[in-house]
Amino acid sequence: MGITSILVTTLLVSAALESVISKYGKHGGSPVIKSDPSTFRITWITNIPVIIALLLSLTLSSLAQASETEKAVFQFGGIKITAILDATMKAAPAKLLLNITPEEINRYIPGGETDLTTVAFIAQLNGQTILFDTGFGASKGGKLAARLEASSFRPEAIDTIVITHMHPDHVGGLVTPEGKAAFPKAEIYIAKTEYDFWLTPGLAEKIEADKRGMVEVALTALKPYQGKIKTFAYDTEIRPGVVAIAATGHTAGHTVYRLKADNGELLIVGDLTHIAPVQMPRPEVAIVYDSDPVLAVKTRKAVFTQAAQEKLPVAGMHFPFPAIGRLTLDGDGFAFTTEAAK
Repeated sequence: MGITSILVTTLLVSAALESVISKYGKHGGSPVIKSDPSTFRITWITNIPVIIALLLSLTLSSLAQASETEKAVFQFGGIKITAILDATMKAAPAKLLLNITPEEINRYIPGGETDLTTVAFIAQLNGQTILFDTGFGASKGGKLAARLEASSFRPEAIDTIVITHMHPDHVGGLVTPEGKAAFPKAEIYIAKTEYDFWLTPGLAEKIEADKRGMVEVALTALKPYQGKIKTFAYDTEIRPGVVAIAATGHTAGHTVYRLKADNGELLIVGDLTHIAPVQMPRPEVAIVYDSDPVLAVKTRKAVFTQAAQEKLPVAGMHFPFPAIGRLTLDGDGFAFTTEAAK
């Protein structure tokens, strides 16, 4: 990223972040895991300047050079899962995280800068091959499509894609730079709560023109798949061995998925954390991407506690690559140990 781009992005982020911090300050209250979508509409629109600046300003030139390791394969009973690195960017946590000081962040990340990765997962279980999320897309520098090909998963052969939520770094890869379906034979599975939020009539028109980008990205990503989108309620087995679980807070309908096959289990947790070195030991720390930071914290603690207690392997779209490991309880937070790949 050039110096000019860094300065522009920093100014945008700083101005927007000041309003977010002043609104949320210290987290409090006792929210429940499920929330009224109207609440997300209000808080999401309030946070748009931050989210647009941080997500939609990402271009090919702003993505850091990907690591030499582009994929990792794991086996959990009857579940074979391949983690594929879509993109890596440099992030300054002090500009992203809420309810923590730069001095505290420096205890976990000396120097104040870290890699923020975006990962997608291919799960093979019960005779199925399922892609979980699709990364940024090639027009934003995402490498998923090319790396799927290199890993012998041809995009035209993928018939099932499951989405954790509809932020640009998770659905952007659904379309080619020309706006066509990147996975022409795929059906797309999205939680009804998440789908309904982004498809709210007139949502984009209710906000300023320069802040409509995220809605436009979501609608553009889904457009080529009309008639092939499957929505579902929570606590539903959406495919054999794949159960959808409500994990709202990051977005209105953010979803985690519990996979099970032949004595193997795995939890795909989406965006329950972004800056793992901080948010694992300090799960009360939210991020500006969260639509409802208080609820996001509540959800993270609940899901991670269950995963730790049940000793479930977890896969996270922004965990340090290869992005799959185990959680253990560690005081008021969690410790994360990377799983050994095959």
